[in-house]
Amino acid sequence: MQLDLELYREQIEVEPGVTISYIEVAPERPLRTFVLIHGFGGNAKQWQYQIDTFAQQNHVIAIDLRGHGGSARPDSGYEMDRLVADIAAVLDQLSILQKIVLVGHSFGVAIVTEFAFRFSERVSYLVLIAGAGEYVLTKPYRLAFRLPELMLEAAQPIADNYVDASLISLKQMYRNNLRSWQGWDKFPQLAMPTLVILGNRDQVLPQEAYQRVADLVPQESSEVVNVDVSAHMVMLERRDAVNRAISRFVESSNPIARAPRWRARFDTDSRGSLLRERPWLAYYETGVP
Repeated sequence: MQLDLELYREQIEVEPGVTISYIEVAPERPLRTFVLIHGFGGNAKQWQYQIDTFAQQNHVIAIDLRGHGGSARPDSGYEMDRLVADIAAVLDQLSILQKIVLVGHSFGVAIVTEFAFRFSERVSYLVLIAGAGEYVLTKPYRLAFRLPELMLEAAQPIADNYVDASLISLKQMYRNNLRSWQGWDKFPQLAMPTLVILGNRDQVLPQEAYQRVADLVPQESSEVVNVDVSAHMVMLERRDAVNRAISRFVESSNPIARAPRWRARFDTDSRGSLLRERPWLAYYETGVP
C-alpha cells in the first residue's frame, strides 16, 4: 500500500526563520530508525517506495534539505557544516537516541558521509546510493549558476516543472558546497558497515567515479550491489531490488550470515535438512519466496 506522505509531514525550526520539513512514519514498536537524505535538487518524497517498505517495521524519517521540498529556502546556510547540523537538529528534536541506518542518494551521499564521519557513534549502518567522492556538474549547469539571482528568480516557474527546489538555493549549495566537496579520503575511514548501491546505466557522473566509492569503503565490513537495468534514480527504477539489498544488509554486519535469517521460522532439524538438500537457499536475498 502506498502511503500519502503529506499526512506524515512535520517541521522544526533549526534557526530563526528557517524551518526544516521532514516526513516521519513509524509503527508502534519499531525495530530500527532509518534516516533518508535526498540529493541536489531532490526532495523527501523521492523515497516513497523505501518509506512504504521500511516503515512497516521501522521508524523512517525522510528529510527535505534546506532550499528543497517543504523546507525553508533561505539565502544562505548551504555549507556542509550547516546541512549536517540540520540533520542532527531533526534527530535531536525527535529524541532519536538509538543508532540510525543512514541512507543517502547522489549528493546526499556526500552529506550522509560527512554526518557518519563526524558522528560515527550515531550511525549503525550507512547506505550510499549513486554517489561519488566529488561532483562535477556539466557545463550548462555551471553556466546557469553564474546567472544573477534576478534571472534565476524569473526562471523559477519553469524550473518548478523539473526540480522541487529554489534555483537560488541550488546556486548557493553549488557554489559553497557541492563544487568543492571532496570525500575520497573519508570513505576509507568510515567506521560502520557500509552498503554501496550503483546503477549500471548511471551517466550523471562517470562510472569510474561511482566504482571508486565501492573500492574505497572498508572492504571487511561493506558490500557493493550493482543493480542491472537502472540509471541514477535507481531507488525508483529498481525499487524492489534496492529495498531487498538494504533489508538484507542491515540484518547483520556479517554479509555471509545475513541471507539465512529470514528462514528462522523453520525449526533447527527441518531447516538444517532443507539447507542440506538445497544449499543455495542460504544465499538468497531477504524476501525471495
